[in-house]
Amino acid sequence: MRYEIRIGGIAVLMCASVVGAACGSSDEFSLQIFCDQSCEDAVVFVDGESRGAMEKFGGGGSHFSTQLTHGTHSVEVRKEGYLPTVESITVPRGDSEHYLQVKMAPQPP
Repeated sequence: MRYEIRIGGIAVLMCASVVGAACGSSDEFSLQIFCDQSCEDAVVFVDGESRGAMEKFGGGGSHFSTQLTHGTHSVEVRKEGYLPTVESITVPRGDSEHYLQVKMAPQPP
């Protein structure tokens, strides 16, 4: 629970946690996926559902970010001409971010 107390016109937020839930915790975390330039425009699937495409990032790499609920998820990165990359991740409650580095291999002829 959150409480707001006003002291001289300034709001002070206070927190009282309930059993099993930390104050300020969220049911979601941020998944950050990084890859080299081979992943640019690759489509990211989480638990079989398309979440969007990797985008150009920094000095020749690719990046994707999405919010997910804590627990176990299947993450797949697909791009035409490359073998799909599949990872299973488990993120416990309380973690706010999870980083995943992927590498895509060209599909054999």
